[in-house]
Amino acid sequence: MSAWVFNGKELVDSDIPPGTVGFVYCITNTVTDRKYIGRKILTSTTRKPLKKDELRRKKVVKPSNWKDYYGSSEEMKADVLTFGKESFKREILRMCRSKTEMSYFETKEILVRDALIRDDYINKWLTAQINGKNLHYLKG
Repeated sequence: MSAWVFNGKELVDSDIPPGTVGFVYCITNTVTDRKYIGRKILTSTTRKPLKKDELRRKKVVKPSNWKDYYGSSEEMKADVLTFGKESFKREILRMCRSKTEMSYFETKEILVRDALIRDDYINKWLTAQINGKNLHYLKG
């Protein structure tokens, strides 16, 4: 399996800055040289009913599948099955402190790279709902 790479080196859990919610990534198929830009959250949250009271729910947070993740694109998933995980380079472009920040920088990367109109990118569509006031901490 190919490891995630961040700042030129293989990512280990201790490299993830405190407060990081998720990241923006680029996955490259090294056989076809096609790429995919996306975002991935580090945890998943569910709500489970309390045993004593079925109406009340307890929030349960657990790690997501980010370590084994190869994108949400069906085309990329099919390529992983065809070529094997070792044929992919998984690069983290930016660690993010909020879901809004992840949305913003994923959108920016897709647009700056012209990923929706270039043949060497698998990205087919882009949706984003971003409120700039939630990014106040990024202002210089």
